[in-house]
Amino acid sequence: LQHIINETHEMANGDLLSAGQNQTSIVTPGYWGWLIRTDSFGCIVPGCQLLDNTENISVIFDNEVTVFPNPASEVVRFRFDKAIEGQTEIRVYSELGQLVGQITEVSGQAASPLPQMEAQMNVSDWYSGVYHYGIYVEGRLVKQGQILVRN
Repeated sequence: LQHIINETHEMANGDLLSAGQNQTSIVTPGYWGWLIRTDSFGCIVPGCQLLDNTENISVIFDNEVTVFPNPASEVVRFRFDKAIEGQTEIRVYSELGQLVGQITEVSGQAASPLPQMEAQMNVSDWYSGVYHYGIYVEGRLVKQGQILVRN
């Protein structure tokens, strides 16, 4: 079974609408089309949260995060505009809520005028689709977002 994403569009409210197809040779050979809409948390069922409670996350994390390239096909990078104090971890989940990637070391980098921090994750062997990341500092979710992988 092979999953192929043909298109993904972000809607005005942050939801994602994706259209694609499955190619199968198991039961009935051929292609089967699909359309899926996820909310801004990446949930198919409204109200669920795949990561953690995100209440007041903007208050406790004052750091811009750039995730690029997005969409990605080989490597995705997470760049923080300021150094982060404390153990920082990045977790990436599939649309089904499965943990597919994790970074426990976020390295610092001398930059002018402020130090930056950066981490990268290899996504070259992931299926095409929408993935959801959470950034944790000292075990607490401080930021979340989405990554589109096209392979």
